[in-house]
Amino acid sequence: MRASERLPLFTSWAHARLGAVLVRTGRVDEAAHHVDAALGTGPPLGHYEARLARCELAVARHDADAAALLADAVDRAIRGGHLASRRALTPP
Repeated sequence: MRASERLPLFTSWAHARLGAVLVRTGRVDEAAHHVDAALGTGPPLGHYEARLARCELAVARHDADAAALLADAVDRAIRGGHLASRRALTPP
C-alpha cells in the first residue's frame, strides 16, 4: 500500500485487490474498509476493480442489494468497455 500512496489509481487498485483477497479468505469485516477506500480513491478507471470487490463483498455478506450492485457494475463495465470486469461479473 505504501508504494502506491502518491499514485491514486494504484492506491484504488491495491485497496480493491486487498479487499477481494480478504473476502475470499473469510475476513469480510476487514475487507469492507478496503473496498470503501478503493471506491473513494483514484480515477474512474480504478473503480472497475473497486466495484468487483464491492460485489464480492456484497455476495459474501448476503446483502439485499447484491443483485443491484452486480447489475450496476456490469452496466458500467459494458458502457465503459472494461471487458475484464464484465467477464468477471457475468457467468460464462
